[in-house]
Amino acid sequence: MTEEINDPDSRRSSHGHVFPTRRKSARWRVRIPVSLSHRGEIDGMIHNLSATGCGVESMCSYRSGEAVLLRFVLPTGEAIVLQAYIRWTGSGYFGAEFGSGQSEAQGRVCVYLESLPRPT
Repeated sequence: MTEEINDPDSRRSSHGHVFPTRRKSARWRVRIPVSLSHRGEIDGMIHNLSATGCGVESMCSYRSGEAVLLRFVLPTGEAIVLQAYIRWTGSGYFGAEFGSGQSEAQGRVCVYLESLPRPT
């Protein structure tokens, strides 16, 4: 469960993490393992996914604006590779926006998301 805090563009989780809530598109809660390439290979977990980005739990810290390469396999079995840019960071979490010019991979993500019930 999350509760709103004073900043209208963020939320604080029950564990005290602050997450922005301004979204370009709806996000679905998922649990998808991901491999992150930036300063070597690092494993993480995608916790929410949209047509334009994702929220990732990772032990590696990043800074806003950094580019990373995300490699993950959708539950449908499709392998996805997307370049993304870090948009926000929190303790053990970050939000990433997919870069432009990746319409094929983003299209496969959209098809998968459209097969899921709409997020509430």
